[in-house]
Amino acid sequence: MAASKPDITSSNDLEAIDLVRGLNEIELSNYGVIGGIVRYSQSARNSMKDAKQRVVSSLTSQPFGCDNYLIWAPPGSGKSFFVQEIAKSLGSSIYYRELNLAQLNEREFRSVLSEIEKLDKPRLCFIDEADSKPTESWPYEALLPSLEPPARRKTIRTCFILAGSSGNSLAEMKENILKRPKGSDLLSRIPPGNEFVIEGLGLGDRLLVVSTQFLNAAKDSGRNVNEVEKMVLYYVASNPRLKSARQIRQLAVRCIERMPAGEERIKFDYLFDAGDPENKEFWVKTGELRNEFVRTFVRLEAEEGGQKGSTTQHKRSRIHEKPVLKDMTQRKNRIAVLPFTNISPDPKDEYFADGMTEELTSTISRISGLHVISRTSAAQYKNVSKGIANIGKELNIGSLLEGSVRKANDRVRISVQLIDVQTDEHIWVENYDRKFEDVFAIQTEIAERVANSLRVQLLTGEKRQVARITTHSSDAHMLYFKGRFYWRQRTDEGLSKAIESFQWAIDVDANYALAYSGLADCYTALITYGHSTDSETFAKQRAAAGRAVELDGTLAEAHNSLAISLTQKNEFEDAEKEFRLAIELNSNYSTVHHWFAQVLATLGKYEDAIKEAERARDLDPLSPTTFMTLGCVHILAGQPEKAIKELVGFRDMDPNYLPVNLWLGLAYVADSRFKEGLEMIATTVQHLPIGKLALGYAYAKANMRSEALATLSELEKTGTDEYAKAGIAGIYLALGMREESSLWLARAFSKDGLSSTFLLRLYPWFTGVDTG
Repeated sequence: MAASKPDITSSNDLEAIDLVRGLNEIELSNYGVIGGIVRYSQSARNSMKDAKQRVVSSLTSQPFGCDNYLIWAPPGSGKSFFVQEIAKSLGSSIYYRELNLAQLNEREFRSVLSEIEKLDKPRLCFIDEADSKPTESWPYEALLPSLEPPARRKTIRTCFILAGSSGNSLAEMKENILKRPKGSDLLSRIPPGNEFVIEGLGLGDRLLVVSTQFLNAAKDSGRNVNEVEKMVLYYVASNPRLKSARQIRQLAVRCIERMPAGEERIKFDYLFDAGDPENKEFWVKTGELRNEFVRTFVRLEAEEGGQKGSTTQHKRSRIHEKPVLKDMTQRKNRIAVLPFTNISPDPKDEYFADGMTEELTSTISRISGLHVISRTSAAQYKNVSKGIANIGKELNIGSLLEGSVRKANDRVRISVQLIDVQTDEHIWVENYDRKFEDVFAIQTEIAERVANSLRVQLLTGEKRQVARITTHSSDAHMLYFKGRFYWRQRTDEGLSKAIESFQWAIDVDANYALAYSGLADCYTALITYGHSTDSETFAKQRAAAGRAVELDGTLAEAHNSLAISLTQKNEFEDAEKEFRLAIELNSNYSTVHHWFAQVLATLGKYEDAIKEAERARDLDPLSPTTFMTLGCVHILAGQPEKAIKELVGFRDMDPNYLPVNLWLGLAYVADSRFKEGLEMIATTVQHLPIGKLALGYAYAKANMRSEALATLSELEKTGTDEYAKAGIAGIYLALGMREESSLWLARAFSKDGLSSTFLLRLYPWFTGVDTG
């Protein structure tokens, strides 16, 4: 008898099917918030992380004072567990008390509050169901004295978290509280910035929570679990009765109890007792879904290494046997600043969060005792949830700085936490609530605290660099943030807006050196990406870079901008001096190492070029640009096998980034592996303008003369810019046709255009061309 079709009538069911169908593994560490809490919703994770950060900061930033918080959450959504995990993260440094107002009478409640006041170290008090007993006046009368700011400064640090679930939102719960005796007084003790919402569980949340609870319940009973059947996940996601974390926990515990001894997979049959009518009802409903979801399993990973059964447990023990770095301080001093979260009322203030991230990265990178990962690599984690351990492994760091930014009118609130990647513990947490004009001071304080926490001594010159204020105008500073935000887009429109923003910043503060450096970088991008290569653009780039250095000779960014403009006019000796000065000023500035490597390669200084390219990759380990530069330098240095190793390594990380395919193909060609080279380059021809040039060169080097000439014929019809014309010259040269090569080279460059030496010496297919 044929199985009936699924009785799917709601959008919830359809969404659940799509969600489960696409799964093959669940890496719970990617969705971690704190301790054992995982959330699928990005907004939920951000809100919970912000709440945790503020509470931890409240209890650790100073020894005295009082902070109060209000949390609303749907029933059973895990607010108690959330606060318990915060308390657990603080360990024995605090006292933690948990009260349920609904379960206490007046005498009991007053007695516990009195006990809390007598504790001799920082205390965290969680009051659940603070919106209960709506007709009685004593709950808030008893509580209000404890919520008052301390009358004496020596009152030990206290944090009260009040939580409830009445109404359908935080606003409704507050309305209910206002209606009761002393309700308005209670709410007046809680600043608006200390109010949080814990979202209810959506479909994705249910799948993550049940996976976590399966692993936890199995661990509690001495069992191993490594996979779960898709039908189980669909049951949880689509079941309207499984809306709370508490209900899901109960389901997971009962399921583990029913699992046969030795079984390591969660199956649909284990969800029900024998004869349970719901089993048959759900089985009939699902119909054809059984073909996909039964006996199809999703792998569960709790953290890096995960809980995967006895075989993997053995592997995990071996992983932990890896030799520990002898100098853990050195590892901790490798630090990344993750993109700050924008929690401002206006989403358009995203540029401010990005700007703060970039400025902090720049400020901290001036400390020579720290090894700071480039913003380019750290930016890959924006709006991406990954566990601390995974980020630490991918960036090879020991410390991580993350936080959030809230901007409102002329005020800014910046919450920051420094985390030890090895232990996933906070080294310190701090909140800065200041006027916007104090942003520079905040950056200095954070940088100095990072250095002190990681036991790095600031040199006298570095102290001045860290404390340097580049403009006294908050308006100019804001415009600079906007300029960098648009500059990173690298589009014609984005660069146009960036130039406009930097120019406005200069109009506000004519001595703002960073704004001039940003302006120069915009013109560099216009030239590099082919948006504009006329003589006027070159002149503007040179003038802006020169003005930046003139205004502030201590800016690594300014000297790098000037060095680039010098290379574009064949002034390599002066450019090399500027690059070296930029590195001396800030050795953590990956951009200068990247550009300097290219210039050294054009000068034939391959050993030095490789060192600079490796340094750029080390500082920017997830940037395709740094990998391509290193690959290119190895090719030019006659080391194609090393180029292949580097480029294959990056391609494994991001197989969809086609420019790496192009350079890998050229590396294969340089290594005389023509078949592999041609296949790799061919994947880029339809997507990269330069791909056809590389293909023609590869045909010529492989002695496939007819194919090379056919490609040249196509290129000559379409190649109108100087890059294409120079590329055609290079292909003719590879074919041994020097007269044709010289003809196309003459067409390629004018005296006012891009440096022929810089371009021709940088690309393998121009090897041997006389640059004149």
